[in-house]
Amino acid sequence: MPTWAGVFNGIAWLYVGIAGWTVLRLLRSGRAAFDQELTPAGRRLVGAAAFYLATPPAVVLHELGHCVAVWLLGGRIVGWHFLFYWGYVVPDRSFGAYGDLFVALAGNLVTVAIGAAALVKVFRRPGRASWNFFLARIAEIQLSFALVFYPAMCLIGLPGDFQAIYRLSTAPVSAPLLAVHLAALVLLWKARSGRAGATLRLLTGPLWDEVRAAREAVARDPGDVVSLLKIGWAHLAVGLPAQARSPIEAALARRPDLPAAHAMLGQALATEAPDRAEVELSRALACTSLDPLLAATSHLSLARVKLDGGEAGGALSHACAALRGLPRDPEAARLVWEAAEAAGKTGPDVQAVLDLAVTRGNAVARRGLEALERIARRQALAP
Repeated sequence: MPTWAGVFNGIAWLYVGIAGWTVLRLLRSGRAAFDQELTPAGRRLVGAAAFYLATPPAVVLHELGHCVAVWLLGGRIVGWHFLFYWGYVVPDRSFGAYGDLFVALAGNLVTVAIGAAALVKVFRRPGRASWNFFLARIAEIQLSFALVFYPAMCLIGLPGDFQAIYRLSTAPVSAPLLAVHLAALVLLWKARSGRAGATLRLLTGPLWDEVRAAREAVARDPGDVVSLLKIGWAHLAVGLPAQARSPIEAALARRPDLPAAHAMLGQALATEAPDRAEVELSRALACTSLDPLLAATSHLSLARVKLDGGEAGGALSHACAALRGLPRDPEAARLVWEAAEAAGKTGPDVQAVLDLAVTRGNAVARRGLEALERIARRQALAP
């Protein structure tokens, strides 16, 4: 039996116990965990189910991938071990360096395929947010295991497939495989921090069910301005301004006097068309009835636009207004002290708004207070 079998078995039995508890929690919640709004508690339960309940079938398929490779090479399976969260199979013989590489690779390709299939399902045919999150967690678990954790375990000396996949004797095959492996990691990392990651956050977050309902409402009534703005706001909230523009502009075409629509459109245009964004945001902020949250986020976007345009003084004013409305927002605090440094300005108003943010637990605001101290020192030393 493999050297680390006892340790792995102990961990597996612990996971079996947690899996049993997860099943009990799912039974108690009934259909609510997957068929109702995705609450923070529901998110934790669905995430646990994705690991403790979906991993054993994935392990079975992983080992079956090894078996199929052995059978294709004319071998037989003479031993096996399966304990829900880990396992192994024993072929009747070695198939040489390249044959063993093929056998080792087969199981991991199955694991990668499971993760990729779960992601494709989420992006191509998304369902409720809870089911999307369940599938996304399965994808994250399987892909991170096959591409990160399992190779790392083999790298530090634990026995496993990647010791057969990456070795000098099979360099003509192993080297291209390593290049593909590393490229996949880079692409997944970039996707996570880019548009695909933002889309996944929308599909697996609490806003998605509202978006689905709003889209159904717009399909019934294309002039439903409230639903159009809900769709636009949800995309803005996760960092998808380009996707937010269409529904917001459709709402504005029907209600050009609506300040909320101008505020959202200005935020959506802040990076792509800053001049137009400034017009839209200023128009929205001129309306005293603008929702406080939209007003704060509009001040935030306008502060970015003005700071990027070299108007540090105007940026500071809007950044302070944003931080008053969003005292815990780190980006608002960062803009306050960046604009203050760029403008070379300090003052009781700026100090007060940063102090308020610090008391609300905004760690970035502390850096802002340090920035104000630097400005004050420079001003004291100036001739």
